[in-house]
Amino acid sequence: MGPRRSFYLYDWANSAFATTTLAVVYQTYFVSIVPEGGAVVGGARLAGDALWTLAYGLSVAVAVCAMPVIGAAADAAGRKRVGLAIFCALGGVASAAMALVLPGRHWLGALLLMAGNVGFAGGNALYNAFLPAVSPPGRMDEVSARGFAAGYLGGGALLALHLGLILGHDSLGLSQVDATRLACGSVGVWWLGFGLLAVRGLPAETSAPGWSRAAALGDAVSRLRATLRELRARPTQLLLVAAIMLYQNGVQTVIVVAALVGQEVLDMPRSALIGSVLLIQAVGVAGSWLMGSAARRLGTKPVIMSAVAIWTALTTYAALGMRTQLEFWVLAAVVGLVLGGTQALSRSLFATVVPRGRDGEFFGFYALCDKLSAVAGPLAYAAARQLTGSIRLAALSLVVFFVAGLLLLWRTPVLPVAADAAPRAGT
Repeated sequence: MGPRRSFYLYDWANSAFATTTLAVVYQTYFVSIVPEGGAVVGGARLAGDALWTLAYGLSVAVAVCAMPVIGAAADAAGRKRVGLAIFCALGGVASAAMALVLPGRHWLGALLLMAGNVGFAGGNALYNAFLPAVSPPGRMDEVSARGFAAGYLGGGALLALHLGLILGHDSLGLSQVDATRLACGSVGVWWLGFGLLAVRGLPAETSAPGWSRAAALGDAVSRLRATLRELRARPTQLLLVAAIMLYQNGVQTVIVVAALVGQEVLDMPRSALIGSVLLIQAVGVAGSWLMGSAARRLGTKPVIMSAVAIWTALTTYAALGMRTQLEFWVLAAVVGLVLGGTQALSRSLFATVVPRGRDGEFFGFYALCDKLSAVAGPLAYAAARQLTGSIRLAALSLVVFFVAGLLLLWRTPVLPVAADAAPRAGT
């Protein structure tokens, strides 16, 4: 299998964690197994959803602190592929072990969530850094979009199988709990099987003469400092990262709270909400391809700006105008249309300003910013919800992120610094 197809395959492999584990099946199962009185943490009792949020937030914090150094160390040692295999193994084993989480074992479930998410986030940082290496000249947008499309296909396919397993548990002689545990554990088998196969096909690197772990770590810290100094000296790159962070705050928060809005505002049943996730996955495949094709003809930046404008419009309508479940389904389809393309093209746009030979280092910083946006947006939504007491007004607050990101991206010229790099390996 060639490097480019291996790149697509890894997204196919690990996206099951995003859909089954983080978005739907494991999340709802975990909340249900926490005792009714809550779990005691630091003298306080936390309900199931609060414990889930705390465990997820801690794992994000660990990943945020580690990813820039990990990326720089992988560049220094020539070991991005080895690092990706390690994170794949960590996330896959933790996910497989989720089959052992029985009712009452919420602490084990929380620890496995944290380990799995660190593997997911850390692996993505190194995986993204392979994008320039597997993309033929002038086709980085297309390759990035196809990677996201493969992820939607893989995550959606396994989620559909899981829903069939859970809904048909009686005919299989399983309890609903056992069927759910089996679904959660199978994510790890899927991730390990496809993920490690994908890693084998990615471009190999060689270690520098005299390489050692201690030397690589020291060099990583030095290179990370150099990255921060260089970003301060390159205001265009810094502004581009800031623009992406702003609108990604809105994107990440819409993903997190969409089901909550449907449930509390429109009283939608859980089956319908899960169906909407599958719709987003299905439409996301076509959306990634369409936006990737549009970027080749019109340019990456204009297409991203158009997508952010669509995000602004659909968020405003969801907050102020949505009244029926049919409208929710239509908006979910629009989300699927622009979700994958926005993320894929943002990744490839950033890749154009990454200096040659420092992909892991700069993508580690990119991953840090991406994860920060996964924290700041939900916190802003929660604050607006607490202050206004309205889910609709809290959702409307996300428009600020989209508008600010759109304006900053419009004002930021994109000046590729890797255009004179040596040809990258592809298939």
